Amino acid sequence: MKIRILIYQKKKEVIILNVKHFIEDKVLLFEFTEELDHHMAEKLRTRADYEIQRFMPRKVVLDFKKVNFMDSAGI
Repeated sequence: MKIRILIYQKKKEVIILNVKHFIEDKVLLFEFTEELDHHMAEKLRTRADYEIQRFMPRKVVLDFKKVNFMDSAGI
């Protein structure tokens, strides 16, 4: 199962978070993209908490390969 979280910034659609759930392995993968700053951190944290409670995975993987900027709030 793949879920795309879309965040709208300055009248354009920006994909900030892709969520993939691998049922057989009970793995939840969060692929973060673009920028993670204090403006986005709380929204993404809330969504990640929701997805973890929803799927109850055995393992959670955070993928930051496509992030081009992260401030201390993103960490």
